[in-house]
Parts: sequence; structure tokens; C-alpha cells
Amino acid sequence: MPGGAAKVSIHGLVGREQREEQQQRRRARVATGAAVLLLVCVAGLLSLQLSPDVPRGSTAAPADVPRGFPPSPTAVSPSPTAEADSAARPAADAQAAAQAAAAAAAAAAAQPMAAPPYASPTPSSAWQSVDTALRELLPAQATWRAPRRLPVATSSEIGLGIGAAAGNKLASLVPVGEESSAGEVKVGPTVRVRLIGDGDDVVITPNDAINSGTGSDVAMVFTWYVWPKHPAEALRLTAHMEVPLPGGGYWSEDLALTKQVPNRPGYIAYSFFHNVATWVSLSGALTGLLLWLGAHRIRRRQGGEDQLVALDELLVGGRPVTVSTVNVVIDLREGVKPTLRFETVVSGRGIDDLSWRYSSEDAARAGHARLVAALRDGQPLLGVP
Repeated sequence: MPGGAAKVSIHGLVGREQREEQQQRRRARVATGAAVLLLVCVAGLLSLQLSPDVPRGSTAAPADVPRGFPPSPTAVSPSPTAEADSAARPAADAQAAAQAAAAAAAAAAAQPMAAPPYASPTPSSAWQSVDTALRELLPAQATWRAPRRLPVATSSEIGLGIGAAAGNKLASLVPVGEESSAGEVKVGPTVRVRLIGDGDDVVITPNDAINSGTGSDVAMVFTWYVWPKHPAEALRLTAHMEVPLPGGGYWSEDLALTKQVPNRPGYIAYSFFHNVATWVSLSGALTGLLLWLGAHRIRRRQGGEDQLVALDELLVGGRPVTVSTVNVVIDLREGVKPTLRFETVVSGRGIDDLSWRYSSEDAARAGHARLVAALRDGQPLLGVP
């Protein structure tokens, strides 16, 4: 065993030394190849710089030197023909550059011309006239005047003043309210303003546009009556203003106004009594109540419910038969005179219910007696009055 271990160790050392020698040989070959390649590149660069037939910076090799090999280090004196060619080369280069520029210009002319960058169009005469008309309009400050809160189901007055000189007139026409700015507007000699709101939320009077004129000292006032239909956190109103232009058309602006419409106790009663459906249902309920009270009063006056006038129970052919006469209280002929408020009914086993009606209690009692006698004597009942 010790001898075998020694042999293994020696063989391992030998194999390691062989591997290291192989790696060193590979490194030497790689270094040698790199050096040769570097020398070839340097020689090629030197040949390009020293050759008179190749322009400086060109990658082409001389005609008498094979490509890929360095030129011979032996110096060769240039011939007279080479010197003449070298002197004429700048003129040839200039001519070639001129021909290249002419060819590039021809190619550019043959290609389609690219569209120039977008430029804003020049305003036409129509736009210029509109711009001129707008420049003639005067700027003015617009002011709202309205109550802080609009009461529901109540008419309130609101106003719009245009111009600094309209303040006093606006306050006199709308005494109850507070002012708020509506912004700057443009006005002309004539201005039309219409107040717009949702028809389901508010009624506005007048509903059409209001025309007003002014001079250079702008002072115009517009007023409306508004009637909110229901409470609202934000009732939105819009004043649509139109200013006619001299050349036709108009300039328009919209001025917004938002007001709160709070609820109040009187509105609940108002909405209840002004609702058509509520009135219809209420009328039906009242009519039914009156009819019931009238019928109940009649029954009480007549003595209560159906009143028994006469009652007989007898055997006919071994079968029980009942003859009853009552006062039904309600007119059985629906108001036709004479009234039939008494009724006699014959009922029993094997006998269909038969009835006779009378207008008085005496007649009902007499008829009742006749029916009982006919049953006892075995006579037919259809002939009994």
C-alpha cells in the first residue's frame, strides 16, 4: 500500500507538470501570433503613408504591391512621369469634387420637394372684419344682485348690471339682495340678455331676451322674477348675453349664477294641496267616507241592520222548510218609487231559494202568511202573490 500511494503521487506530479508546459506553449504561440499581426498592421500603415500613388487617408494599396504584404524597404526614386502626375493631381481632385457636387444637386432636384413646415394662415378679410368689430366693443364689469337665498314657491327679483354707472340703478330696482361679481364682459351699443334655467326647477319672468342700449359710458340693468318650484342646494341660472356686431352676427357670453333654495314648513302644505294627484285621491277618499257615513246614518235611523219581520219553520213532505221575512233597510229598487225594502225568502232542503219583495211591512206580513198557508196545504208557491 505505501508503494502504491507513492506511485500515484509521482504520476500526479508528472501529469501536472505536463499540463503546465502545454499551457505555457499555448501562451507563447498566442503572444507570437499577436506580435506578428501587430507588425503586419504597422507595416501596412507605413506603406500607405510612403506610397505617392495613394491619397493620404485612403485604404487602397499600390498597384505594384500585393494586398496584405508590407512594401519593400528599398527606396525607389520617382520617375518624371510620376512627378507630372503628382503636380496635376490637385486640379483633377478639384474637377472630381465639382462633378460630384453637380451630380448631388441633380439627384436632389430629381427627388420630390419636401413640404415646408406648417405656418399659420394669414387671416382672411372676413376674419379681419370680425377682429376689427371685436376691437370696437367696450369692456365692462358685470354684477349680479339677488337675495342670498331664494325662498321656495315664492317669487323673488334678481338683477344684472353692466358697467360701473349701473350700480345705483341696480340697487333701486332690486332693493332686497346682495351683489356679486359676474366678471368682465364686452358690450356694444345694443345688448340682448336672456336668463335661462331648468323648467323643472324654476319659472322665470320674462322668459324672452331683454334688449338694452347704451353709449360709451356703459350703464345697463336687466331684471327678472324667479319662482323656484322646489328646494335645491344649488339652483343654477345662466344669463346668455348677445352683442350684435356691425358686419353681421353677434358676440355671445354666458354669466352663471348659483343660489340655494332652502325648504320651509309652508312649502310642505303648499306642495300637498297643489298636487293634482293628491287632490284626486283626497276627493275619492272623502267621497267614500261620506257615502259610508250616510249609509250608516240610515241604518241607525231604521233601527240597525236587517230587521226580522216574520219567521216560520215547518215540515213539507218530511223536509224542513223555512219562511223568513226581513226589512233589508237598503232600497232594493235603487231609488225607484215605491221602494222595496221588505223581502220574504223560502228556503229548505230540495227547494231553491225563492224570494218575494214588498214595499211596506203590512204587505210583507200578508205575503208571508199566504206563503206559509200554501206550503201547509201543498199548493204551488209560484202562484202566490
